[in-house]
Amino acid sequence: MGSKYLKRSATGWYSYRRRIPAKLQKAIGKLEFKQRLETKDETTALIRLARANQIAETEIRFAESQLSSSDLKLTRQEAMSAARQMLIREGFHPDQKPTLPADYTKEQKEQFYKDKEQWDALDDIFFSAYLANQETGVDPATWETQYKREDPTDIWQAASKIVHGKVSASLDMTWGEVTDAYLAI
Repeated sequence: MGSKYLKRSATGWYSYRRRIPAKLQKAIGKLEFKQRLETKDETTALIRLARANQIAETEIRFAESQLSSSDLKLTRQEAMSAARQMLIREGFHPDQKPTLPADYTKEQKEQFYKDKEQWDALDDIFFSAYLANQETGVDPATWETQYKREDPTDIWQAASKIVHGKVSASLDMTWGEVTDAYLAI
């Protein structure tokens, strides 16, 4: 098989299974990543596995970035700042979205469409990782997925607000962040 995370059942169906490191299990809210790849073809399974693994990697990176701040109760502003920094680091801040100038050339237009495809892929990854982070379980009576309540100190929720334009967060550092960075150096 092509990957250590690719599993095949006795009936031939492939799935993705990846154990989450013990230190991150609480932050992510589960013990392992599991996803049915819904195919019996190994090549198709490997393609689908790559996407599932990319989402898992993103979630793991975000959980690691939250790990240092998870012991402390973040304020609303600290959560918003951490979310902004996370989005900038991942290249998914709204100010980083590809744009096309009014007087574009053919090369600029082609590059814009390539960049837009990458942006759309990042959007899919972010949305999937966000939903996975916000799920708390399934209601046994209705079988509907339950999600976390709104929490202004949740970094994922703050990032979602920035991405969807509900909160403005510039790429430029605030005075407080500049001061903190200066003092840290």
